[in-house]
Amino acid sequence: MDSSIKEKLRLLREAQGLSQKSIAKRLNLTQQAYSAIENNPENAKLDRLRELCKILGISMRTLFLCNFKCTDGANQNEIVVTDKLPVIVFLSDTEKLAFEKQISNLQNELQQLKSKT
Repeated sequence: MDSSIKEKLRLLREAQGLSQKSIAKRLNLTQQAYSAIENNPENAKLDRLRELCKILGISMRTLFLCNFKCTDGANQNEIVVTDKLPVIVFLSDTEKLAFEKQISNLQNELQQLKSKT
């Protein structure tokens, strides 16, 4: 069963222990304005959804193209992507930087390999 965008937004927000009010504050919106976005994301501007995705730690691609659900278990901050993608875990800033560095190194290595062919 496909996850609707509004279900994804709610799952991600709740998995991170965030309230609508706290996200609204980060977006410089009222809680009611944010609630309207979460309940009717198709009416939201793309820039606003992009900002929201940054807060929730996902890409727009993941929001629109992937299905996922919260796992049942001790770690409430875990979301399983069900479209053959790995588990997304909300990482600390240090962990994110480490992964970004690793990805950058792999991209550089790939470019070097491509240039040799």
